[in-house]
Amino acid sequence: METMETMETMETMETMETMETMETMETMETMETMETMEMLSAIVFMVS
Repeated sequence: METMETMETMETMETMETMETMETMETMETMETMETMEMLSAIVFMVS
């Protein structure tokens, strides 16, 4: 019984870690997209 519970807890922790990693990646991607948009708008501003 205890072993099963421990396994479940470990699985839950792993799932949480995976979700956190995915969220971090998404946040980084969003930041990169924002930076790219800022660069593009800056270039457009310079050209015009």
